[in-house]
Amino acid sequence: MRRVLLATCLFTLLGCQRKAPGPEECQTFAMAALGASRIQDLALVGAGEKYQELVRECLTTPFDRKLVQCVQLTGRARGCFQAFERRRLGQ
Repeated sequence: MRRVLLATCLFTLLGCQRKAPGPEECQTFAMAALGASRIQDLALVGAGEKYQELVRECLTTPFDRKLVQCVQLTGRARGCFQAFERRRLGQ
């Protein structure tokens, strides 16, 4: 009985994992999309407003983790967004 309860709890937790990126991931995503390695870099290039916009969009749009990881790994936001749109449209 105890094993069944433990297994049920484990499956419930795994089933409830967040699939969309969280606030910290969205902040890192926005920095990578803008080519900044530090928050101070954003002020130098006048990208603070764009940074806030990207974070907000990441949190409110159903971005997937593939998009976030693509931008973080490649720094090529345009290509990553294009691939995201193709996935979203089922192409």
